[in-house]
Amino acid sequence: GKKLRHDHRLLCVDAPGLCTYEDVQAQFTGMNEDLSRPLIEDMIEAISAQFEKRCRRKLRKSTASAPTVQTYSPRARQRLFQLERYPVDSIISVKEATDGVFASATAFDSTDYHVDENGMLELRYRDAIEGVGSFQITYAGGMFSDVSMVDFDLRMAAARQVGFWWKRRNDLGISSISVPGASVTV
Repeated sequence: GKKLRHDHRLLCVDAPGLCTYEDVQAQFTGMNEDLSRPLIEDMIEAISAQFEKRCRRKLRKSTASAPTVQTYSPRARQRLFQLERYPVDSIISVKEATDGVFASATAFDSTDYHVDENGMLELRYRDAIEGVGSFQITYAGGMFSDVSMVDFDLRMAAARQVGFWWKRRNDLGISSISVPGASVTV
């Protein structure tokens, strides 16, 4: 007469991290793949998110088929808008709508704005209309869509940080540690 309940959880990762399990494994020996791989992959996802937060930008590339849409609330005399994914591959549309409904809004002509290599969009001829959620940019861009496209130094920094976390995974909550000839207390 017993009933059992099973919870099944599926983690869907929407994009690759900054490094791979193999990158971390190459940095540090002694990893049991069966036991450590899920934890390492979670750590890779976490460090990738931390790098994006610290850089204040999204590193993963969006595409024209799955573009990034950013909505802004321009202040008076604002002409500059920082895009969160750069370098920018293509601008799909730049629209203004005082009511925040962009479906019927007319898109800016491509000569009305300029985008630099740091993801800064600048209106050329006029300021944006001031208002809450009145300016929208739809575009494709970012640094990488595949781990092989990540700069080597960034990829190795992520792998080494994940390796550092993995080596100290059992040290959570420790306030002091003794090593031969020394003692450290936090």
